[in-house]
Amino acid sequence: MTTKFISEHKYYWLVVNENAEIKEGDKVESFEEIKTVKQLFIAEETSDGKNIPSVRYEEIDASHQWAEIHCISKLIGYYPKHKDAPELEGVPLMVEMPMVEDVERLASIASKSEGYNGMEEDGGCAAFENGFIEGYKAAQSDKKFSEEDMINACKFGFDKRDKLKESEHIEFDQQDRSESKVYIQSITTTKEQCPIDFKVKMNTTKVPFNKSVEKILNSEPDIINGRLQGEWIFDTPTLINAK
Repeated sequence: MTTKFISEHKYYWLVVNENAEIKEGDKVESFEEIKTVKQLFIAEETSDGKNIPSVRYEEIDASHQWAEIHCISKLIGYYPKHKDAPELEGVPLMVEMPMVEDVERLASIASKSEGYNGMEEDGGCAAFENGFIEGYKAAQSDKKFSEEDMINACKFGFDKRDKLKESEHIEFDQQDRSESKVYIQSITTTKEQCPIDFKVKMNTTKVPFNKSVEKILNSEPDIINGRLQGEWIFDTPTLINAK
């Protein structure tokens, strides 16, 4: 079985089996479109009389009423990109997508975004990044922080900044509070899921061939409780709001 991960579809991440037998009722993918096979038939190519296995679709439109079988692939798994994406009946959902965490890189990007690069000598850059990492870890805990908690945290950070610069202490005023709210909002969506592949887990049946070798009798995608099992592969996460 040859599987392929497709990320270009508007509503879903998809996994197809490129050499699976196509049957009536199967959902298939072709040129980033999902169709349901209504009928198998043989199309005759008029140029040389060659017979070509083809399918007709249940979904009829002017441009894609049918297709040659070699141009389509059987859909074996999907995962919605948006919560309002329609369910694909008869196709297993892929296993839940895990959260991606690269805290150190996020801290580095946030530091540059906030203008702390170039402050390595006075410790400003390291202080910001360490604070970002500790705050990120705390946010993943069971404790729920209110907006007021976050504003107080920002106030503490500003006070520390002023002391590091040995400047005259500046009161945490209404403008600081407003800027804190903007910053808090900007870091609530710091992670972006970037799946680049999905390795399908296979359920393989083997039988003894001889004393030292087993023969693979059957190998099918592993599906547990209606979910296609496998491993998500991700690109490096990025800050959505990074400058």
